[in-house]
Amino acid sequence: MGRMHSKGKGMASSAIPYKRTPPSWAKATAKDVEEHVCKLAKKGLTPSNIGVILRDSYGIAQVKAVTGSKILRLLKKNLLAPEIPEDLYMLIKKAVAVRKHLERNRKDKDSKFRLILIESRIHRLVRRVGDGGNEGGEGRRGGDREEGRDRAWGGRKEWRSKYT
Repeated sequence: MGRMHSKGKGMASSAIPYKRTPPSWAKATAKDVEEHVCKLAKKGLTPSNIGVILRDSYGIAQVKAVTGSKILRLLKKNLLAPEIPEDLYMLIKKAVAVRKHLERNRKDKDSKFRLILIESRIHRLVRRVGDGGNEGGEGRRGGDREEGRDRAWGGRKEWRSKYT
């Protein structure tokens, strides 16, 4: 699958360990890890930053392997989850930085173009979050499966019945 706003077709990603059990040398219990996650979240760190700190400082490679649930689920359970999703927050932060740059450098046409691309990604994410996002395990679009298929066909059920 290619990139959204570039020509690249890179498929590189990190490799998750095959075994889903915590390593035998790890002494951390689920309760300890959950306390660490909550403590770091109260300091204002994002879920990905919490994962990096747990990996580098405490030797916990996969939080899900130890606790049985991901970092964001732990934060939601303890009412510490961020108000907006992390990916959306980072895109907004990047757009603000580019806008600030454009105020100083008005002739920077490339940055203006890149800002348009960043804002289009923001609008796509807002559309996803506005639909309910991935909450409740309802799939990518949220809501009923049939409804999602109808939306994919432009909201016309007669098209779907004719072509599927």
